[in-house]
Amino acid sequence: MKILILEYFISRGGLLNQKISFYSEGIKMLNTLLHSFADIEGAEITTYINSDFFHFFPERYKDENIRFKKADIKKDVDYFSYLDKNISDEYDFFLLTAPESDNILYKLSRLLENKGIINLGSSSDTVSTAGNKWTVYNSLKNRAVRQPPTFLINSLKTKNGFKINNLTFPALAKAVHSAGSELEFINKKQDLDNLDRQKNYLLQQVITGIPGSISVLTAENKFEILSINKQIIDQKNYKYLGGIIDYPFPYQEQLKKMTAEVKKAFPSLTGYFGIDFIYSEGKYYLLEINPRITSSIIGLNQKIPLGRSIINSVLMNRLPADISSKGQYTFYLDFPHFLYTAAKKGDAGILKFLVNES
Repeated sequence: MKILILEYFISRGGLLNQKISFYSEGIKMLNTLLHSFADIEGAEITTYINSDFFHFFPERYKDENIRFKKADIKKDVDYFSYLDKNISDEYDFFLLTAPESDNILYKLSRLLENKGIINLGSSSDTVSTAGNKWTVYNSLKNRAVRQPPTFLINSLKTKNGFKINNLTFPALAKAVHSAGSELEFINKKQDLDNLDRQKNYLLQQVITGIPGSISVLTAENKFEILSINKQIIDQKNYKYLGGIIDYPFPYQEQLKKMTAEVKKAFPSLTGYFGIDFIYSEGKYYLLEINPRITSSIIGLNQKIPLGRSIINSVLMNRLPADISSKGQYTFYLDFPHFLYTAAKKGDAGILKFLVNES
């Protein structure tokens, strides 16, 4: 069984072109998946590592059935064209960790599906709907799911001239295709003019409460909640710092009902997916669906054999028999400020530190 596991940021490279937190998250998620899938008997795992980072990885997996391929992608090379040319159809399955931003997850899924490789996550068609925040909002607004007041800002309109009713500031702006960690805090209406005019955004009412997420595994028309997690957020800038697996939120039956409504609205969700929510004054509000692997797997892998569970759900329509909590597990994505400073100065050693700490 040949499985390709592809992490976008670590295969794409360009450390100085993105927030370093994306790379620290990518490293931790990739390490989690590699170790988890390598435990499957008969599995041959392959992953692509950008040439900038390549020498940091193989030395950590000397005794495991993992093959590392160097992705020699320079700044002037198109990432998707490179993968299309260099990834063959030799693999039986693939699993991605990639953001919805700029349709990256959709494009990668479509590219590999077109090679006849079986997707262990949601299909590109599913990503195009469940990964579209405006589609999600409209698909759920007439169901038994609470959502914050939400409005679409069209890229063709002047942001500052957009008419907003029934919304008070501050608010959050999210690109229609984006990961949950990519959002803008809008203090007043005039701040809308600072947004990228080439993108469509959702403007969403800020609801004060406890942020959380649901990790879900689905098998055709069935699903199992693997864990309910508290998100650790920097309240000053809404930056995602990590999470607490199996956090004891009250009234968890409400979250089961929310998940059931999501699965009814998007029945083609496959394998693992996540739901972000906020708990406020005894009520749960759905914020978005993540039709992909999420960072919660970093802690979740301490609870269940994640790789085998994903394989069983997708290929055998079988969900884990035992997901009982083994206690809370806290994980963090961020690192001390001096590491960011070192990275900005071009210190390649920073990434080696991140790899070794993952």
